[in-house]
Amino acid sequence: MVHDLKRLYARHFLMIRLAFQGWRHRRIAEKVGVARETVSRTLNSLLAKAELGRLNAEAEEILVNVPLHVERMIEMKRLLKKAKRLRVLECLVP
Repeated sequence: MVHDLKRLYARHFLMIRLAFQGWRHRRIAEKVGVARETVSRTLNSLLAKAELGRLNAEAEEILVNVPLHVERMIEMKRLLKKAKRLRVLECLVP
């Protein structure tokens, strides 16, 4: 019996998303309205594992880039303050 999915349906993506968020198989089964074994088979399929891998890689990319984003935001705030000061000075100069 082949358990690999030919394609993922909306409820499969829901199961994958819930598993990615840390939900247990029993809880996912209750939420989706399927047997726990169905959740296990779905999440153990090659396509589901690939999708979980993609989600993990995407999350890791975001986490890795957080310091860079924070650094850019700090720089932008600094530049905005400088621009405001320059505008104020321009108003004072006759």
